[in-house]
Amino acid sequence: MKRYGFLVLTILWIILLMACSDGDKNNTGPIGIGAILPLTGELSSKGEARETALHLAMDEIDTYLDKANLGFNMQLTVKDSKSDPEETLKQAKALHEEGTDILIVGSSAELTLLKSWSDSNDVVVISYSSTAPSLAVDKDSIYRVVPNDYQQAKALATLLSEQGIRKIIPVQRNDVYGRELSQQLIMEFKELGGKAASPVIYEPGSTDFKSTVSQMEQQLENSDIDPDSVGIVLFSFDEVIPLLEQADALNHVRWFGTDTTVLNSALINNVEAATFAATVNFMGVTFGINDTPLFQEVQKKLQEKLKTQVIPDAIFAYDIPWMLVTAFENMDNPDDAVELKANLVELSAKYAGATGWMLLDYKGDRKYSLYDIWQVKENSSKVSWIKTAQYRRDPGLSGFITSVQN
Repeated sequence: MKRYGFLVLTILWIILLMACSDGDKNNTGPIGIGAILPLTGELSSKGEARETALHLAMDEIDTYLDKANLGFNMQLTVKDSKSDPEETLKQAKALHEEGTDILIVGSSAELTLLKSWSDSNDVVVISYSSTAPSLAVDKDSIYRVVPNDYQQAKALATLLSEQGIRKIIPVQRNDVYGRELSQQLIMEFKELGGKAASPVIYEPGSTDFKSTVSQMEQQLENSDIDPDSVGIVLFSFDEVIPLLEQADALNHVRWFGTDTTVLNSALINNVEAATFAATVNFMGVTFGINDTPLFQEVQKKLQEKLKTQVIPDAIFAYDIPWMLVTAFENMDNPDDAVELKANLVELSAKYAGATGWMLLDYKGDRKYSLYDIWQVKENSSKVSWIKTAQYRRDPGLSGFITSVQN
């Protein structure tokens, strides 16, 4: 009888040890998430929206984790990148020193500077807006919840062609984003039978665009195509505003933009730039999101907080913490960035959020793409962004544009 009692006690003790072991594995304390956002500087017009979206997601996640009792929680720390890649790297290193190995970052220029350091230090970097094709690398530390610019170039080239544009004048900032998307667009547009002038290049941080505008005028003057069939294509950030303010001499030509200029609220709020944009029928593409109930719910919450149109990459930012929750739920050690890095591509497929199915390709970029087409229009003396069409590209098929009802 004593031997039987001893055996029972031994079994109970083993079970208790196993339970304690599992609890130690899961109760990791707060998993640090660092967000380095452009709250000031030339990208700041979109920084507040991204921060608001991340805080909204984290508030919801706190409630979810309290009820789910999964043995882990998350803590968000926000830092200002000042729209400067060097500052982003500085803040990333500081967060890493504090024990935060998962970072949410924006632009391709920032990721380009971070990449070597994050690869070496097993820091996971997730972007809500970076699209440069050169950052699509297998088994590195960079993950992007948006498609890369191979897809955006196809969408923009299709739009230009359908708008009757036969020749483009690319105007680009001299960084990885401007160079790569401009180059990709030129290639795609030529495949559709279009022509392209040599790109007009300016330095990031520029405010005086007299020389830039002069070069654009020269390109137009030397063009062998009627001006009505020429399109100026901008690859710009917030410097689009002073550029448009200084471009009166080119108000008879069509202008187009990309994801970094479309839905820019600062542009619309600047009377001179907005009036010029409406005059030239400024049009462009940006990330699209299917109109699901969850998307509508998140969009409504953000609009109530921001009191303005919600930029798509804010909703992509919202989805990042939730994607991480799904990944953590399926990991042995949720606070292990090395394990996350090894499995995030596979685990991303388990999450569907406000932006749809979060399926990353083997290089860590979002696999499937959708683009919305917006135009600056003036109605009753009010200038605003109006969604006019959508570009869709189903697997294995050519992309196409469909109009939308407003």
